[in-house]
Amino acid sequence: RLKLINSQRQRLEEQLTTIQSQLNPHFIFNALSSIEGLVAGGQNKLANEYLSNFSMIMRETLKNADKFLISLQEEITLLEKYISIEQLRFGFKFSCQIDPAIPTEEVQVPPMLAQPLIENAVKHGASANGTLTLSITREQNNMLIKITNNKATNSSKLKTAGGYGWAFTRQRLKHFSALHPQTPIEFDFAEKETHFEATLRFINWFA
Repeated sequence: RLKLINSQRQRLEEQLTTIQSQLNPHFIFNALSSIEGLVAGGQNKLANEYLSNFSMIMRETLKNADKFLISLQEEITLLEKYISIEQLRFGFKFSCQIDPAIPTEEVQVPPMLAQPLIENAVKHGASANGTLTLSITREQNNMLIKITNNKATNSSKLKTAGGYGWAFTRQRLKHFSALHPQTPIEFDFAEKETHFEATLRFINWFA
């Protein structure tokens, strides 16, 4: 029985690693499409800044390629860097709110888990001269990462890799929760009157 459990766990870990590796090409495709758009629009200075920040993100992503978890502070730094390169192109307003009670250097999370949710928030609201908010809060023993963006009157027609990011995110959560049933990660998406909310809920993260 123990051998069977170990075998199942190894298979889940391999599947999780595969899913994480699939996210990288998706992210690269969308980033290069953004750079292409800037160059085509004659915004070469912005394209160079975008490329510089994108290179840094890729270096960190490759460094974390074989890791299931990184510190929350590392994740926040990567997400803010990603958001900054999207701001270069679209100029939306961004705010980040972090609960001071959360030890960001000690808490660990799966790398770039929130990135596809932020990408979607930019595409469907923030890119239209809108707003984007990243908040990380504690709710008893749970941690919440929430991405909020305004509703766009006209949805942005950004070129993306077929919207696979959300599907990969759901697969990652499914496999991660199977490996860690006591500390699963849940995803919720809500449409409000004036904005959208995407929430990652880390169950028993502080138990």
